[in-house]
Amino acid sequence: MQSFLDTVAANLFARYGENISKLYLVFPNRRARLFFGQSLSRIIEKPLWQPTYKSIEELIAEASALQKADNFTLLVELYEIYCAHRKTDETFDRFYYWGETLLHDFDQIDKYCVNAASLFTNLRDRKSFEGDFSFLEPEQIAYIQKFWSNFSAEKESRLQQDFIEIWDVLLPIYQQFREKLFEKNIAYEGMIYRQIVELLTNENSENLFPEHYVFIGFNALNECEKKLFRYLQTRKQADFYWDYDTYYVDNEQQEAGEFLRKNIAHFPTPESFNPDFSSFSKPKNITAIAAPSNIAQTKVVPQLLENMSAESNEKTAIVLADEQLLIPLLHSLPNTIGEINITMGYPLRQTAIYTLLELLLQLFVNAKPTKNEGANYYYKDILALALHPYIKPLDNSIENSVYNKLISLNNIYISNKYFTDNQILYKLLLPIENFSDLNNRLLFLLDNLSTNEALNESDSLLQGNIQYIVCQLNKLYDALNKSQIKEISVKLYAKIIRTIFQRQTIPFTGEPLVGIQVLGMLETRSIDFDNLIILSANEGVIPQLSKHISFIPYNLRHGFGLPVPEQQEAIWAYYFYRLLQRAKQIKIIYNTKNEGITTGEASRYLLQLKLESGHKIKEESLSFDIEFPEKQEISVEKTPEILTILNNYCGKEAVKKFSPSALNAYLACPLKFYFKYIERIDEPDEVLEKIDSRLFGNLLHKAMEIIYAPWISKEMNSAVFEKLLADKQEITKIVEQAIAEIYYQKTALPPDFRENGDLLMTHDILCQYVLQLLLVDSKQAPFVLEGLEYSVQHFFNYFVNEQPQEILFGGIIDRLHRKGNNYFVVDYKTGRPDNEFSSIEELFANDLQKQHPAILQTLLYSLAINAEKKQSVTPLLYFLRESHSNSADFGIWNKTEKEKISDISIYSEELTEFLSKKLTELFNPAIHFAQTTDKKACEYCAYKAICRK
Repeated sequence: MQSFLDTVAANLFARYGENISKLYLVFPNRRARLFFGQSLSRIIEKPLWQPTYKSIEELIAEASALQKADNFTLLVELYEIYCAHRKTDETFDRFYYWGETLLHDFDQIDKYCVNAASLFTNLRDRKSFEGDFSFLEPEQIAYIQKFWSNFSAEKESRLQQDFIEIWDVLLPIYQQFREKLFEKNIAYEGMIYRQIVELLTNENSENLFPEHYVFIGFNALNECEKKLFRYLQTRKQADFYWDYDTYYVDNEQQEAGEFLRKNIAHFPTPESFNPDFSSFSKPKNITAIAAPSNIAQTKVVPQLLENMSAESNEKTAIVLADEQLLIPLLHSLPNTIGEINITMGYPLRQTAIYTLLELLLQLFVNAKPTKNEGANYYYKDILALALHPYIKPLDNSIENSVYNKLISLNNIYISNKYFTDNQILYKLLLPIENFSDLNNRLLFLLDNLSTNEALNESDSLLQGNIQYIVCQLNKLYDALNKSQIKEISVKLYAKIIRTIFQRQTIPFTGEPLVGIQVLGMLETRSIDFDNLIILSANEGVIPQLSKHISFIPYNLRHGFGLPVPEQQEAIWAYYFYRLLQRAKQIKIIYNTKNEGITTGEASRYLLQLKLESGHKIKEESLSFDIEFPEKQEISVEKTPEILTILNNYCGKEAVKKFSPSALNAYLACPLKFYFKYIERIDEPDEVLEKIDSRLFGNLLHKAMEIIYAPWISKEMNSAVFEKLLADKQEITKIVEQAIAEIYYQKTALPPDFRENGDLLMTHDILCQYVLQLLLVDSKQAPFVLEGLEYSVQHFFNYFVNEQPQEILFGGIIDRLHRKGNNYFVVDYKTGRPDNEFSSIEELFANDLQKQHPAILQTLLYSLAINAEKKQSVTPLLYFLRESHSNSADFGIWNKTEKEKISDISIYSEELTEFLSKKLTELFNPAIHFAQTTDKKACEYCAYKAICRK
């Protein structure tokens, strides 16, 4: 079957012969030009010049002396006029987004030749409604009157009043905007259209369009295009070729033919052009496929291509109604598929270079100005920037150096002065004062990327992407710089950059007529394929929901002949049916998942196809058998190498101390012990934005250490505590010193310390806890402070293969003090109070519900002190949450015996026995390191991502 372009090429060549080279062929899209050239090449017998190819936009623009300006330049000009008429100091930031809406309305007013004075009638002046509307049809006038009837001067709502206030200034804004653009010899597209159409009535109009023009494959026309067509038709300078099918043109109920029925009547095709216009009714193999997700749609495409009996890939097209599926589709196509040609371009927002610019923009937008250092930057923004794959080639050491610097500083906001050892990052983080600085910083980064040989060798597309972005930035900066806008903030400039770049696409390069074609719906106009795969045939995608908000209400749009949603739906219906009319094998896929604006419903046009077309539609549903592999239990054998590491804790020559924390880790999960103490996999350090319980405990420990340090080996009596408790200012200084040393790792607090609300609150709570602990200790005075952060070690016995062994046990006790001959082991705890146990055996259980890590740790420390001092030892747990209670008891209780432990020696034998059993198990080569069976132990485990419990 001949394609539409084949028939047009044959007819034109038959009519004009070699003079076809003199024709100007006008197409609705660029892709159709290329396919027409291919069609023409198949019928000519000797070389000849190609006709001149134009789009309708190019044809009209070339006839005008006005230059089409970019949207941003137009918005700047519009903003200044808007502010003057509205007498408002509204910022450009607020104006920008709906300014685009106003610009779009003005563009349509001109393209549809609407009388702006009649449209923007003063709604409060009823007499103005009686003006001359004879150019409108009765139905249009009825729509306008229906709109006006909703407004009453006596019953205006606040919303109506706001609308009228804006509506009343739209006409002068529109008029002055056009005047200003004319003065500068620039215009928006609709303004150029209207100017040219108005010039057609002049005596010298023949100079505007002196050639013979052929319009091919158009559908919906605006009023300017219709007037141009009539002008050229009257002068016999135009031929018209319409691409349609009788199925939807002859049936007035079919919305797909709404515009073509009028076009064919007003601008008939040449008499000699009589192709088969009934292709839609020919037999077709149509399959509708329901897919459970967007990604699933793309994954089935390779199989569909393989099953299609295509003569050649060039006659096959994959049509993306939702162009966001381009990247998933490209990842789904196998290398064996051969060549593909992509028409829609690669979204700039999905490139690595855009993500890098986004990170830099985010860094400056989140920056925190300071009095002395210019600006401080959020540490996560700095880290994200340093970790970007494009930054590392600029400095190979940047990743580690920045990470280590952030950890060592432990500041949430950091200035660039800390990165002088890395010039790229240092210069990027220099403070910026205005949008000009931001623009220069972006260009500085792009220039460094562009000149980096290693980076450009690894990414062949980078250079082109950078050039495109630099060009766009320069245009944007020039427009802003020339404007009269006084204040353009860094945040606004960043927003504008994002808005512009998120819509841009970078075209692919390649041979456009070779291989499978990947197109959007708009690119399919006038082109025919034997084999089609259409993705995202969902309601809301086909037809596409209108994206343009308008200041012009629906009734007025309808009354003045401006586009309305129904017409948009008719246009999409034409795209759909025209695409199918000559195809043979058609696969239509839609997403059944209901998410976001996607309803999970098939397009209305697919439903119409099933019910009205007469074609039998085969329906299929994609399903995937997803089987999750059984989780494999992880167990690590105690190899000779592992046993060697364990033996570092053993014997008189031991080089490591086996701590209570290590024992508690083993009891909680043997595999956790293996990761942490055998493989030495530590949790990664990170900057702490919020004070967690661990850091809070460290701060409290440090504060108490500073207070008590002068009293080591001395007696602390009531007088000492009275003095300490009375000097609250000194306690505040000590807490601040602790925060400086632990949190900031400095000798003094930074000037902006009090701007961190979370840390300031922690500071106040710490002061209260310190005072309360001093009060608690004062009740136990007098006592002799034996040590702070007291180091202790002791050898415990265990058995391996019934042979006695010993392990070096040790750790750090928070505080050790003495009253007479009785020693007290004090451990500070910030967690939930837990100072009771039922038996020594349960302390060594592998059941998380029975374990009491804090109690076991304190008892073992007490046991070691008992062995060292040969005196009575009492274990104490200071739970901060109970320190304010007058009835608080910091002792450790045996619930079964209903007694508080006052002397650890009573439990010495039993503790040693169960500890020996656990150590024997730990050092037994036959017992592997296995995962815990208690899932609750995994909830907050740092290694759960590794073992996947």
